[in-house]
Amino acid sequence: MRHGTKPSGFSLVEVVVALGLCTFCLTVLLALLPTGIDAKKESVELTQAASLAAEVVADMQAEIDYLRAAQSNPSPPSEGVANVSRFGFARQNASNSPSLLNPASSFFIGPGGQHKTSVDRSIGSASQYRVDVGFDPSTNNNSINATAVRIVISWPAQALGTTGSWPTDLDNSFELMTYLDFSL
Repeated sequence: MRHGTKPSGFSLVEVVVALGLCTFCLTVLLALLPTGIDAKKESVELTQAASLAAEVVADMQAEIDYLRAAQSNPSPPSEGVANVSRFGFARQNASNSPSLLNPASSFFIGPGGQHKTSVDRSIGSASQYRVDVGFDPSTNNNSINATAVRIVISWPAQALGTTGSWPTDLDNSFELMTYLDFSL
């Protein structure tokens, strides 16, 4: 005769409930996976756009600094030094653009970092980003001697309108407003 011994282990009902809970939790986690992947992709694109905007501003500043140094040094620069600008914005007179209503320049960046003035739709080298730059010399006053520069980086480049006007209805974009001293 057996007294007070209980069988050890889980009952079938307990196992089924535990498996049901695990299945529910795993389904919820798998449903969140695409959201996390999309957020990561957007974060990478925004980081690249911010880096590109910083590169454009640095390029403008380097060109301005070069032109100032060339003015103060009457001897001609050495061979190859004159091309310090990758994009060539500072060479354009910032006062040519009367307001920030329309960009002064638009160009497109490809996967290897090459820039072009038109959308490249060829396979393998399609443009990724559209970069629009505009100047507002009306903000230049004697106290700070600076010109407003608006930079809008948007992607995908192929989905946007024509150049010569700011892109509208942007889902994916990065905008930077800064001030630079273009006086030489």
